[in-house]
Amino acid sequence: MTPDDALALARLRDDVARGRVAEIRRERGHLTQREVARAVGTTPAAVGGWESGRRMPRGTAALRYAQLLAELERQYADRHALAEATCIEELPAWAQKLIRDIRAEAAEHRTRTKELAEALAEAEAGLDRADVAELGLDATNLLDAGLGGGLGAT
Repeated sequence: MTPDDALALARLRDDVARGRVAEIRRERGHLTQREVARAVGTTPAAVGGWESGRRMPRGTAALRYAQLLAELERQYADRHALAEATCIEELPAWAQKLIRDIRAEAAEHRTRTKELAEALAEAEAGLDRADVAELGLDATNLLDAGLGGGLGAT
């Protein structure tokens, strides 16, 4: 079993436990329970039991079902991305520019947040109890308050 298969099976178990998710994926793919059953090698009643959460698929049928649902999700994501791109292209130029600017700003914020988190982790790792004492802070109180996550013993 490949890592992708293992991931698809784990996701399938989670989907069945949450109910209707597998059914929604099937419906997005415009497939009937009969078509899914034929592709997986089982009966429409079994597929209905899986979709309702009454039964958990097993064996090779579970793997085929998980792979089918994963493929349906990929196809849906591809169609959704294409539809979004098509819709954006239909907007006026000023709206397209605004969307590009907002996306660029969001990417900058993500990058800056990551840089700040890394800098904070480095600063915390470099502090020890002596540094905190030198700053006139009570290291025990910092540790008790959970603010000294990177403080090491001296």
